[in-house]
Amino acid sequence: MGIVVERHPKCAVLKLSGVLDVKEARNLRDTLKTIEAEDVVTVVFDMGDVRFASSTAIGAMVAFSNEHQRRYGNGSVIICGLDKSIRRALEVLGLLDTFVEVPSLSDALKLVGDFGGEGDGAQR
Repeated sequence: MGIVVERHPKCAVLKLSGVLDVKEARNLRDTLKTIEAEDVVTVVFDMGDVRFASSTAIGAMVAFSNEHQRRYGNGSVIICGLDKSIRRALEVLGLLDTFVEVPSLSDALKLVGDFGGEGDGAQR
Protein backbone atom coordinates (compact mmCIF):
# COMPACT_ATOMS: atom_id res chain seq x y z
CA MET A 1 0.00 0.00 0.00
CA GLY A 2 1.00 3.54 -0.40
CA ILE A 3 -0.01 6.69 1.36
CA VAL A 4 0.68 9.88 -0.52
CA VAL A 5 -0.37 13.16 1.03
CA GLU A 6 -1.08 15.94 -1.43
CA ARG A 7 -1.51 19.48 -0.16
CA HIS A 8 -4.12 21.55 -1.95
CA PRO A 9 -5.06 25.16 -1.19
CA LYS A 10 -8.17 24.18 0.79
CA CYS A 11 -7.52 20.57 1.84
CA ALA A 12 -5.16 17.65 2.21
CA VAL A 13 -5.73 14.61 0.01
CA LEU A 14 -4.63 11.20 1.26
CA LYS A 15 -4.18 9.06 -1.83
CA LEU A 16 -4.35 5.47 -0.62
CA SER A 17 -3.45 2.48 -2.76
CA GLY A 18 -3.13 -1.28 -2.67
CA VAL A 19 -4.09 -3.29 0.38
CA LEU A 20 -4.94 -1.54 3.65
CA ASP A 21 -3.95 -4.33 6.03
CA VAL A 22 -3.22 -4.15 9.77
CA LYS A 23 0.40 -3.09 9.22
CA GLU A 24 -0.57 -0.33 6.83
CA ALA A 25 -3.31 0.79 9.22
CA ARG A 26 -0.53 1.78 11.66
CA ASN A 27 1.12 3.90 8.95
CA LEU A 28 -2.25 5.43 8.15
CA ARG A 29 -2.85 6.33 11.82
CA ASP A 30 0.58 7.99 11.99
CA THR A 31 -0.14 9.98 8.84
CA LEU A 32 -3.52 11.04 10.20
CA LYS A 33 -1.90 12.24 13.45
CA THR A 34 0.41 14.44 11.38
CA ILE A 35 -2.52 15.82 9.39
CA GLU A 36 -4.41 16.57 12.60
CA ALA A 37 -1.41 18.37 14.10
CA GLU A 38 -1.23 20.62 11.03
CA ASP A 39 -4.79 21.93 11.59
CA VAL A 40 -5.95 20.94 8.11
CA VAL A 41 -9.67 21.71 8.01
CA THR A 42 -10.79 19.47 5.13
CA VAL A 43 -9.35 16.00 4.51
CA VAL A 44 -10.07 13.85 1.45
CA PHE A 45 -9.51 10.09 1.44
CA ASP A 46 -8.93 9.08 -2.18
CA MET A 47 -9.66 5.34 -2.24
CA GLY A 48 -9.58 4.95 -6.02
CA ASP A 49 -6.60 2.59 -5.99
CA VAL A 50 -7.47 0.57 -2.85
CA ARG A 51 -8.12 -3.13 -3.52
CA PHE A 52 -8.85 -4.18 0.08
CA ALA A 53 -9.38 -2.39 3.39
CA SER A 54 -9.12 -4.28 6.68
CA SER A 55 -11.42 -3.51 9.57
CA THR A 56 -8.42 -1.99 11.38
CA ALA A 57 -7.77 0.46 8.55
CA ILE A 58 -11.45 1.33 8.25
CA GLY A 59 -11.58 1.78 12.02
CA ALA A 60 -8.66 4.22 11.87
CA MET A 61 -10.39 6.23 9.15
CA VAL A 62 -13.71 6.29 10.99
CA ALA A 63 -12.10 7.28 14.31
CA PHE A 64 -10.20 10.07 12.57
CA SER A 65 -13.34 11.24 10.77
CA ASN A 66 -15.42 11.33 13.95
CA GLU A 67 -12.81 13.32 15.87
CA HIS A 68 -12.01 15.62 12.96
CA GLN A 69 -15.69 16.45 12.39
CA ARG A 70 -16.17 17.15 16.09
CA ARG A 71 -13.36 19.67 15.76
CA TYR A 72 -14.14 21.22 12.37
CA GLY A 73 -17.76 20.36 11.68
CA ASN A 74 -19.70 17.98 9.48
CA GLY A 75 -18.44 17.72 5.95
CA SER A 76 -14.77 18.18 6.84
CA VAL A 77 -13.88 14.60 5.81
CA ILE A 78 -14.61 13.43 2.27
CA ILE A 79 -14.12 9.95 0.82
CA CYS A 80 -13.99 9.21 -2.88
CA GLY A 81 -13.28 6.43 -5.34
CA LEU A 82 -14.72 3.65 -3.21
CA ASP A 83 -14.58 0.13 -4.61
CA LYS A 84 -18.05 -1.49 -4.61
CA SER A 85 -17.11 -4.06 -1.95
CA ILE A 86 -15.55 -1.50 0.39
CA ARG A 87 -18.50 0.84 -0.09
CA ARG A 88 -20.91 -2.00 0.67
CA ALA A 89 -18.99 -2.95 3.83
CA LEU A 90 -19.13 0.65 5.07
CA GLU A 91 -22.81 0.82 4.22
CA VAL A 92 -23.71 -2.46 5.97
CA LEU A 93 -21.78 -1.42 9.08
CA GLY A 94 -23.54 1.94 9.15
CA LEU A 95 -20.23 3.78 8.69
CA LEU A 96 -20.70 5.32 5.26
CA ASP A 97 -22.45 8.34 6.79
CA THR A 98 -19.26 9.06 8.75
CA PHE A 99 -17.89 10.65 5.57
CA VAL A 100 -19.12 12.84 2.76
CA GLU A 101 -18.97 10.42 -0.18
CA VAL A 102 -18.37 11.51 -3.75
CA PRO A 103 -17.49 9.37 -6.79
CA SER A 104 -14.08 10.80 -7.73
CA LEU A 105 -11.21 12.97 -6.58
CA SER A 106 -12.20 15.68 -9.05
CA ASP A 107 -15.69 15.71 -7.49
CA ALA A 108 -14.12 15.96 -4.02
CA LEU A 109 -11.90 18.88 -5.01
CA LYS A 110 -14.84 20.67 -6.61
CA LEU A 111 -16.83 20.18 -3.41
CA VAL A 112 -13.95 21.52 -1.32
CA GLY A 113 -13.79 24.55 -3.61
CA ASP A 114 -17.52 25.08 -3.17
CA PHE A 115 -17.10 25.09 0.63
CA GLY A 116 -15.09 28.28 0.36
CA GLY A 117 -12.85 27.24 3.28
CA GLU A 118 -9.67 28.96 4.34
CA GLY A 119 -6.74 28.56 1.98
CA ASP A 120 -4.11 27.71 4.57
CA GLY A 121 -6.14 25.08 6.45
CA ALA A 122 -5.83 26.97 9.72
CA GLN A 123 -8.69 26.81 12.14
CA ARG A 124 -10.47 30.13 12.48
